[in-house]
Order: sequence, then structure tokens, then C-alpha cells
Amino acid sequence: MSELPDTSAERSPQDLDFLDDLKEAGIDVEGVEDQLIATASTVCRAKEAGEENFTLDAIAGQLIAQGRTDIPEDRAIEVSELIQETAERTYC
Repeated sequence: MSELPDTSAERSPQDLDFLDDLKEAGIDVEGVEDQLIATASTVCRAKEAGEENFTLDAIAGQLIAQGRTDIPEDRAIEVSELIQETAERTYC
């Protein structure tokens, strides 16, 4: 074997649009793409079931704590809403 195999996940056009929209909104998605795409899936499932999505707040808090956005912690709801709106627009 002369080189390591490519282990990057294949992303659908929707996945790429979702991630690009988050990047344009100022969120650093590098290295957490799969987690954000999975979060978007929970947004759509919760919407279909008419339930509250508690995952969003946790993910928003993690993004802020990891310095992946310039939005301060006291405005974490803005990150949650951004992810939710982007997921609904892209996937739901």
C-alpha cells in the first residue's frame, strides 16, 4: 500500500448546501460536519413529530465553547435558531 485510503464521507448536495450556509453564517464546521448533519436530522424528526428538539441547544453550546462562532454564550439561542432554520430550509 503506497498511501492511506480516502476516509472522507461522501456528502449529498443537500449536505454541502447545509454546511455552506452554516459557514456563511460564521460557524466553523470543519471536523464536525457529521455531527451537524446528524443534528439537522434531529431537527426534521422533531418537527415531524411536533416535539421540542433539545439537541440544538447542546450543539449550539458546544460550538460556542469550542470557539467555532463569534456569537457569545449569552446569545446561544441565536446559534440554535440558525441551525434549526438552516436545517429546515435544507432538509425538512
